[in-house]
Amino acid sequence: MNKKEFIEELCKKLRLAPAEEAEKTVNYYSEAIDDRIEDGMTEEEAVAAIGNIDDIVREVIGDAEVRENEGTWDSDDKSVRKNYVVDPEGVTAVNAAETSGDIELARSTDGKIHVRVTENKFVSYSVTKSAGTVTVAKKTQRGGFRLNLGILTISGDGIFSHASGIRLELPDTIAPNITVKTGSGDIRGTVTAAQSLACGSGSGDISLSSVAAGRTELSTASGDVDGVDITTNDLSVSTVSGNIELKRVAAIGLKLKSVSGEISGKEIYSDDKLIVNTVSGDVDIEMASPLKVGTVESTSGDITLLLYGRDEDYSVSVRSISGEVSAPSNNEEAQNAVRVRTASGDIDVSCEV
Repeated sequence: MNKKEFIEELCKKLRLAPAEEAEKTVNYYSEAIDDRIEDGMTEEEAVAAIGNIDDIVREVIGDAEVRENEGTWDSDDKSVRKNYVVDPEGVTAVNAAETSGDIELARSTDGKIHVRVTENKFVSYSVTKSAGTVTVAKKTQRGGFRLNLGILTISGDGIFSHASGIRLELPDTIAPNITVKTGSGDIRGTVTAAQSLACGSGSGDISLSSVAAGRTELSTASGDVDGVDITTNDLSVSTVSGNIELKRVAAIGLKLKSVSGEISGKEIYSDDKLIVNTVSGDVDIEMASPLKVGTVESTSGDITLLLYGRDEDYSVSVRSISGEVSAPSNNEEAQNAVRVRTASGDIDVSCEV
């Protein structure tokens, strides 16, 4: 047995051990093999000198758990695609959570709720319906730890990384409150009817099209947010370092925020209020309807704002400390008020019918 085979087998049998103890054990024996090889042993001799793997595992997790491990490991990593079907009757909320996989939202074609996932011996999903709420949660079969020893990667989802993800299909006969979250995966798809829609990702992208929801909230830490054909009462989009790009969006109020990404909006319809804020990114917004109240701010980025209407329809207040400014004359008597601020970027505000 060579080092890779030894470490792989040790990891398999330590899958029920506490994560910290398993990591310590694997690191210890990996270094012990390397030390023996440096002393002149061959790789196979160094592994043989370590001793029996089952004896090592017994010292870590005990005899009972070693026996439980024995006979349960299948070297063939078989995955099964499953479809959980839920009756939509009485459903008012749908919540789906992933740790690292993608989440896809789609329209159901048969009037049922479908939750399509891939399961294997390490990863499974729980799909429940209780008090009008459908809950989808990922379950792993052992404690999670992650090592990279140069020969293999160990993670909480198994000895090697396993593809996972949720495809959630909802019929347009219901309009539930939808909440989907993932740690590092992407969120994409369409939502034809929702009382509210909340999508959150730690580091993945969010890409949605053809959305109809009472309220929509999209947030990601470092991913991009793309939205096309969105109709909602209120839309809130936030990202730390990603870009925001919207097209054909209709909302009573919009709030767009990015720390360092760019914010772009084309064919934006807003009946009430637009708030845009970015620290260092550029802003480029084209309105397709009159804007009652607007605030657009950037610390160091450029701002381009095309308003729907005539110059005299707007009271426009603009200010840039060191950048160039181009804007229509301020009509203080206009009912539509727009405020644009940037510290060092340029400002270009214009009107067009």
